[in-house]
Amino acid sequence: LIFDVHESELEEIKELVRNTMENIFSLSVPLKVEIEYGKTPVLKTTSNPKKAMSAGYTYSFSGWSPKIVPVTENAQYVAVFDSTIRSYTISFMNGETVLKTVSVKYGNVPEYTGTKPNKGNTQKYKYEFSGWSPEISAVEGNVQYQAVFDSIARYYVVLFMNGKDTLQRDSLMYGETPKYKGSEPTRKSSSNFSYKFKGWTPEVASVTGRM
Repeated sequence: LIFDVHESELEEIKELVRNTMENIFSLSVPLKVEIEYGKTPVLKTTSNPKKAMSAGYTYSFSGWSPKIVPVTENAQYVAVFDSTIRSYTISFMNGETVLKTVSVKYGNVPEYTGTKPNKGNTQKYKYEFSGWSPEISAVEGNVQYQAVFDSIARYYVVLFMNGKDTLQRDSLMYGETPKYKGSEPTRKSSSNFSYKFKGWTPEVASVTGRM
């Protein structure tokens, strides 16, 4: 309940020894107190007003608006809060390995400044770093970024040899089967033997490495 004071009544009110006036302190739930005319309001609570944090900020009570003054009329004081921007933990990962952990303020875009992530090659693929998942964006909370790699098929050199002579040289992708395209290999006869081409050793098979 707020009482309106008319000008015609003001002088009479000032003469009262214990004239009570109402001051409203604006909290999450408004608090109304009666204060004697001329006295300075004091909020008698066990703790300062609080304001719930947001994703971007925490808040600490800093005072009242307007500045509290001795009572001369009805007044309403609103709690004022200082805001502090929140920071979040950002982790850059390569599989289960933590490459770098940084603290970044809300709304800022994190940046990875460590060594370029790498992934060991397999016989089938080599791997090239291509970015992060999810895509790096402005900070809204704690997040882990996982290194992403492009897989590139590996090629191997395949040689068809006749003794020390190279008959054919191919560069084939892992899993491809080599095919000899040249003329049938020959070997010069000796005084005791003649030779006829029989096949290849090792037996021709899908490429799994240098052959």
